[in-house]
Amino acid sequence: MKEIFIYDMIGGMGVSAKSIIDQLEDGVDIDLRINSVGGDVFEGIAIYNALKKHNGIVNVTIEGLSASMASIIMLAGNEITASANSLIMIHNPQVGVQGDSADLQNKVELLNKIKEQMLNVYTDKTGMQAEEIATMMDKETWLTAEEALEMGMIDKVGDTIKLAAHFDISNFNAPEWVENKYSNNKEVNEEV
Repeated sequence: MKEIFIYDMIGGMGVSAKSIIDQLEDGVDIDLRINSVGGDVFEGIAIYNALKKHNGIVNVTIEGLSASMASIIMLAGNEITASANSLIMIHNPQVGVQGDSADLQNKVELLNKIKEQMLNVYTDKTGMQAEEIATMMDKETWLTAEEALEMGMIDKVGDTIKLAAHFDISNFNAPEWVENKYSNNKEVNEEV
């Protein structure tokens, strides 16, 4: 199984559709690991489509955040797991606008078409009504792994990723009393 990471923004100077497509090998199963705030809609749709038509299993793991377009990309997986302490966010597509009233109207029409495409992806996975998901997008909805599981957006909740809280006090120019207190403090220096 090949690991592919989306640990950056989608598009721009972040993860491009081409960079993902270049990593896909015919028939090779993929473990896609995601921690992303989202990004460019068209790059995201291209990544989603490439993963959906990939000739191999695509397992997705959310390892921190899957927001905006990353929440669309994740739905290309055959099995989607979110770490217990991860978050998923969905919202309406957005665009920066400049121009006259005709330009603004064109952008509104484009955003409505993009939202419809996103709704199709969300409803295909969850089986929920489009109106219900549209309301969630309008509000910008943040979901825990458990909430995403309940609504059918993911297939399972994984383990909490353990965090280690450790620091070496000798790296700081701290007063002696601070060094004495924290240099041997098991509560600070052990895994939590």
